[in-house]
Amino acid sequence: MELKSKQLAWPFSGEKQFQADDVQLKFSGKMTDYALDFSTAVKGQSLPPAKIALNAKAMNGRSISTS
Repeated sequence: MELKSKQLAWPFSGEKQFQADDVQLKFSGKMTDYALDFSTAVKGQSLPPAKIALNAKAMNGRSISTS
């Protein structure tokens, strides 16, 4: 399963308080053996701009690595 969005913001209408750009989420495998990859760039009110990346793998339902 894969989700991609150029931009997500909160709230949906009015002045943006939070914004995520280039959102990419990928989930592959089975519920017991899977890989998850997530990345985005965020910014908002009271939040400095930052890039976030998460990569995780699990085997037999147990986390074996994250970064």
